[in-house]
Amino acid sequence: KQTIAPRKAPKKKKDGDGAACAPRRAAKPLVGGEDARSLIERAAPISVRQDNPKKGASALRYAKYMAATTAKEYIDLGGSRADLKHDINKGFVKVLAPAAPAPAVV
Repeated sequence: KQTIAPRKAPKKKKDGDGAACAPRRAAKPLVGGEDARSLIERAAPISVRQDNPKKGASALRYAKYMAATTAKEYIDLGGSRADLKHDINKGFVKVLAPAAPAPAVV
């Protein structure tokens, strides 16, 4: 009979005061480099894949927001910023107009 040892929990990092804090994961950048918040604020035009690639609760949300034509409308129709980030990175949503480049500082 084989026994399996339980997994050890990862060690928590300590901040400058010696108090334990949870490890942080680096934020995954969106394809194209712009963050979801700025896409929503500028109501960036988007194209949403019309065949629903999702299952479960996320498929129900997707069915609501798949008619969106802007990032703001995507949120208004029930999508979350996390949904928007995920769908852009997976290729389910395409941003049609990239952000204008920042003016050069001279």
